[in-house]
Amino acid sequence: MNTSSTFSPEARGGLTESRIQVSENDNGSKTPSEGRRNWITANARLAKILKDKGYAYQFVYSKGAGHTQRKVINNSLPQALEYVWLNYTSGR
Repeated sequence: MNTSSTFSPEARGGLTESRIQVSENDNGSKTPSEGRRNWITANARLAKILKDKGYAYQFVYSKGAGHTQRKVINNSLPQALEYVWLNYTSGR
């Protein structure tokens, strides 16, 4: 993906807030970060791109958790929904 042209505040099409969640023991957490299989590194890179391009985003890192653990989802989903809907205005 060419992030320089894909992500830009002018072309975001209504996107106002983004949320990224990754866990300490997420997919590929033990693989080298130079590869493309380490989700922690990939999500950190995406957060940097969003920041550099001027997007509002939230990056959540779950210590001691694995990929899609129910406890993490149950504890973070309400806050995530509040965050992404915070500045929503109806197009009507």
